[in-house]
Amino acid sequence: MKLKTIVIIFSLLSPLITVTVPSAAEVPATKLYVDPPNIIDPLMVPGKNFTVNVMVANVTDLYTWQFYLNWSSTILNVTGVVEGPFLSSNDTYNTYFYKKVYNDQGYLKASCTLSGEPESSAAKGSGVIAKVNFTVVATGSTTVHLI
Repeated sequence: MKLKTIVIIFSLLSPLITVTVPSAAEVPATKLYVDPPNIIDPLMVPGKNFTVNVMVANVTDLYTWQFYLNWSSTILNVTGVVEGPFLSSNDTYNTYFYKKVYNDQGYLKASCTLSGEPESSAAKGSGVIAKVNFTVVATGSTTVHLI
């Protein structure tokens, strides 16, 4: 008789027990991208300047980063590359920033790492990792993309 009571109670409670397992779709993927993704402006004539941001989204424990950026060297020249505020947490942490621009070949390499900081200072979330300044050298069209 006691066995039937236990089975009945379990049968009544089992619909109330729910196990939730997060799916991979619920965790946003880390993304590295150029912002803005497009600049279409007929006023972008030789001599005009503009800036793009290299962004990261949905990162956890970012201690160092590196990227290559490519463009048509007959259309654009890079006039400056600076570290964005994301990894240093707005200058809270020390970083070592490196950049090398190859305007004649149309690419640059940039990297940054926390310098002498504990692992607990690694960046989380989304933000600007670098700002790249361009000067238009000829009219035309080019893609600025990460390689």
